[in-house]
Amino acid sequence: MASWPAAARGLAVLLLLLLSQAAALADDEPTFALRVKAQCPGCDVQRANFASTPWVNMNFAGQNLSGADFSNATLSGVSFAGANLSGANFSGATINDSGGVATVFTGANLTNTNFTGAVMSAADIQYATLSCTNFTNANMSGVIAGAALPGLNSGCAPVFTGATVDCNIAAFSGQLQLSGATIPSGCSQSTPQAAQDNVAGSPAWSCAGTTPSGFDNWTYVAASGGSDSNACTSAAPCASIAAALAACPSTGSCGALVYYGSFSVAQPIALGPNRGIYGACLNAPASPDASQYYSVITMTSAGAPVVSASAAKQSALSFLHLAASGATGNSGVSVGLQATGGSSVTLTSVSILAGKGNDGVSGASATTVGANGAAASGQNGGTSTCGAQGGQGGNGQNGTAELNPSGLKIYPTCSPSCTGTCSGNNGAPGGAGASGNYSNGGPVGNVVCGTNITYNCDNGTGHPGQSGANGPSGPGGVASQNVTGNYTSSGWQPSVGGGGQAGGNGGAGGGGGGGGMCAANSSPFKENVHSGQIGGGGGAGGCGGPAGAGGTQGGASMAAVLDASTLTVTNVSITGGTGGRGGNGGSSQIGGQGAAAAGGGVKGGGYSQGGPGGAGAPGGSGGGGAGGNGGPAFGIVLVNGAAVTGTPFYYTGYSGDVGLPGSAPNTANNNLPALSGAQGTPGRVANTATFQY
Repeated sequence: MASWPAAARGLAVLLLLLLSQAAALADDEPTFALRVKAQCPGCDVQRANFASTPWVNMNFAGQNLSGADFSNATLSGVSFAGANLSGANFSGATINDSGGVATVFTGANLTNTNFTGAVMSAADIQYATLSCTNFTNANMSGVIAGAALPGLNSGCAPVFTGATVDCNIAAFSGQLQLSGATIPSGCSQSTPQAAQDNVAGSPAWSCAGTTPSGFDNWTYVAASGGSDSNACTSAAPCASIAAALAACPSTGSCGALVYYGSFSVAQPIALGPNRGIYGACLNAPASPDASQYYSVITMTSAGAPVVSASAAKQSALSFLHLAASGATGNSGVSVGLQATGGSSVTLTSVSILAGKGNDGVSGASATTVGANGAAASGQNGGTSTCGAQGGQGGNGQNGTAELNPSGLKIYPTCSPSCTGTCSGNNGAPGGAGASGNYSNGGPVGNVVCGTNITYNCDNGTGHPGQSGANGPSGPGGVASQNVTGNYTSSGWQPSVGGGGQAGGNGGAGGGGGGGGMCAANSSPFKENVHSGQIGGGGGAGGCGGPAGAGGTQGGASMAAVLDASTLTVTNVSITGGTGGRGGNGGSSQIGGQGAAAAGGGVKGGGYSQGGPGGAGAPGGSGGGGAGGNGGPAFGIVLVNGAAVTGTPFYYTGYSGDVGLPGSAPNTANNNLPALSGAQGTPGRVANTATFQY
């Protein structure tokens, strides 16, 4: 006979995995809390207060509910599979079924959990951790404990004082302290044992209280006492399911019979055509509750499916609980069961617990700021690497003057001219998103023509060039409208949030106008003519700031994926997981500063001064990237015409948290506010989703 302590050691691996999954899902408590709040507006979900509330078909699987208060609540068909319920309070609670589906505590941590006075008419506690669990005065007439208590802590046994138990629990009287409990008469009080007896006949084991049929050949698996070097017979079972399937004959159909217990796998179990896996098998008298027993298979490698069926015609899974692992890698996907290549798989009394999708990657942040414009130099405008060039200053006006005798005064007549452009040139525009207008150059100064021998040419000063317009801020990225992701031949692919746009370039300053011509008499019948000074060049505009990129959607959580395959289900439950968190949007950077203009040529003697150029303006800040959408959570994914016959019982999953928007800093001297990206959108949550590629 094999020993249950060895099986308990194997179960410890399962429990650790389920608890680690619960810890990972705890990262998504904001989303989870919002979902619960929608169903229970009066509940204090942040303090995990769910007392005195009816809960029907609620999915608490994998959540960290340590210390939660469910006192006097009514729980109907609720899933606590893999949840951390250490220290939780279920005193006075009513725990029953919903449509024949019991409230599930599979693999839950029930350390110090209080069920005092609870009425447990339909509760499945198989593979749960029972350490100091308090069942005082509880009515446990509908509790399914399974064929073993691998999670039992003998150092701190459960308390059953005043409790009413059924025959399933009474069978463990050798392991439990039931002296203070009420036990129905006629119960067998011998613990089911893992048997390795050489029993004639094939198959020798019963599975979930029935004799398996429908396959030509049978192989055997037992976590305790099995070895993969064995022949995989009932007397000498294998230790792993993969070895038992490999031991099947090459011809004919073959089913692997899996002894009651837990099995951890690091690689997907490959299910081929005409192959089956039957769990919850025993070589001992079956309990009346045996039809509700199951074996547990837990994936330990991140994201890998527990069972992978490829071109597996007429394959079957029965009496199993498949626990998927959480995913790894950017937007990694968690899958429980995967069927491809025209597989046809029949599921009977199977539950699939989805894992958590992994987080999406954040969008890249801009690492450099927009380039500054260059300052003007003399008549020349400043230069810029982004095209916002400063305007050229105007040339000084020149010309001739002719004396016109008239009485006692001499009136010169001026004929102004200009070599080149006397008005300043326009500065370059600010670029995309800017006003589009050029910064005007300054006009030439006025012509000064008179008899005053003091050469007063102030009225001939050239006009200043116009300063550039501020570059506009780039728009922030918008969230992707694709909340489901896409499915390709490479599998599920995440959507990506929109990136921000670069800020607009600051407008360059226009050049200053040249000084006007100045003519005057210095003595009777003698004129002096002076050309105006040059206008100053305009400063170049600053370049727009770079934008942030959008974040990637969180990874999907999918209990089962069927690609061009069919699934037939009977008494099957699908427990949705939580999608991965969307990546944050990338942050943007500020725009570059506009440059200073040059002053015009300075007046000297009778010369008209040139006008100053206009200053360049700063570029706009880039827009922040949008956050990635939350990862979707699907029960069953149907790809390329896949179909399901029968109606599973669904526990709906949860979207991953959304990615945060990318930030956008304001550019100094630019009064236009920077624009952050949008936050992501929750991923789609559905019991079934359909894709085609």
